[in-house]
Amino acid sequence: MPSSSLHTTVSVIVPTYRAERFVERCVESVLAQTFRDFELVIVDDGSTDASSERLKRFLADDRVTLLSQPNHGLSCARNTGLRLRRKTSDFVYFLDADDFIHPELLEVCVRTLRDHPSADFALLETKKCAACETPPWEALPTFAPRELTYPARKLLVPDFHYETLAVWRFFFRAESIAGVFFEPGLSYVEDLDFLFRVFRRGGHGVAIPCCLHCYAQTEQSLARSPVSAAKVHANVWLIRRLLELYRDDRPTLRQLRKRLFVKRIKVLYKEVHSSNEAIVRLFNALLQALFSERSITLTMFSWRMRWRLLPQWWRAHFHD
Repeated sequence: MPSSSLHTTVSVIVPTYRAERFVERCVESVLAQTFRDFELVIVDDGSTDASSERLKRFLADDRVTLLSQPNHGLSCARNTGLRLRRKTSDFVYFLDADDFIHPELLEVCVRTLRDHPSADFALLETKKCAACETPPWEALPTFAPRELTYPARKLLVPDFHYETLAVWRFFFRAESIAGVFFEPGLSYVEDLDFLFRVFRRGGHGVAIPCCLHCYAQTEQSLARSPVSAAKVHANVWLIRRLLELYRDDRPTLRQLRKRLFVKRIKVLYKEVHSSNEAIVRLFNALLQALFSERSITLTMFSWRMRWRLLPQWWRAHFHD
């Protein structure tokens, strides 16, 4: 376990669960960084494969910490990493075990945030790749980071999709996330919940306009998992969480209702109605509750979606 008295510039946190096929590639991409002043905290969340055994060889590097814990889910694994990291580190970066990064990612991000001392994070470009693919990185182009002058939370409202809101797209200044942890037991929307609680504090970031991160979609990726009761509950839970978080910020709350909530419901509607009858009933019941609480209204949707959602709206307002 790293000593909290030692200063480290960057804490890289990697949660892993049954990722033996990819985790070594991930760790090697971190250890190959041109910027050397970092610690790598790996949390094995109860893997039943050979992940921990494969990772032990990296412990020869004194910058690497490996902790195995019972399986409690991705949020708890990341929280463990946050608690284990050296509290004197200046920056925090979350990386998933099946992804990998450009050799200069840490160097570019540290330099960018040092050049922009008022920025709370660097926003990274990413690209998808096949799970088994390890493409050679291209040389970094000459670029100028673009400072985002608007509040950080507005970055997340206009064009919601999973990759935009993943925490591995954000290289954080450590003080900007101090005291914020992932919601234990939450899946599917844990990144979004974490980011909105961080950015509720205000602040802004700097966009780095070149690809430094490779996002590998595997059969285990939560983003690709089929719709389930847990997924439906998590998304509705998130809507209520954001209503509470932004209750006193009316302009942002209006944007969330019109864009984020509507987009989530439309995506869920499509997934749910290709699923089984029990999931459809659950979704309809939760949707009726949102209509009855005035969390959403029919006027937020297109005319086509209004007709589709009309039965739930009717039951919410004219139930027996």
